[in-house]
Amino acid sequence: MRMNEKISSSVSYAWNGLIALFGSISTDAYMVLIALAGMFITAFINNYWQKKRFNRDYGDEES
Repeated sequence: MRMNEKISSSVSYAWNGLIALFGSISTDAYMVLIALAGMFITAFINNYWQKKRFNRDYGDEES
């Protein structure tokens, strides 16, 4: 069973573009991107738990 050539050609161009993008980025740039992703994930997790802790400690107080 063969793929339609119109679809397979588009998929091939997209795959080649993706591989070219990955190949054009240096390893130092990958390290920066991985570090940024880790920083954002850590900040999100920390924010979630700090909100949860704040609501637990001070949530029911009235001024």
